[in-house]
Amino acid sequence: MFLEYQKVRTKHYYKIGYCSEWEKYLLVITVPYVSYFDQYYVIEKDEYNLWKNNVDKLDAIAEECRKDNIYCKRFLYSEMPRENTEEQLEILFGDVAKRKCNPDFERI
Repeated sequence: MFLEYQKVRTKHYYKIGYCSEWEKYLLVITVPYVSYFDQYYVIEKDEYNLWKNNVDKLDAIAEECRKDNIYCKRFLYSEMPRENTEEQLEILFGDVAKRKCNPDFERI
């Protein structure tokens, strides 16, 4: 998944960015498990912009998503196939998900 304007919050295991293919801002939480995988959540543009002046509020949104997990209203899909519905599996294995990840990011 290619995220434009990608910002990485290493300490809190998440990143944010814009996916132009879906025209959505996304919060991507890395889940440590047997091997790491990502869960994708939709955020608003103003929430994305919190990295500039209120990163604590952004951390709180990430924590809410992490707590509610796949039952969060923001949940889009997970790289762990068993966490997805049939529609989400199409997202996971569809063309958008297969695009190269963005190696350019800024730590926040």
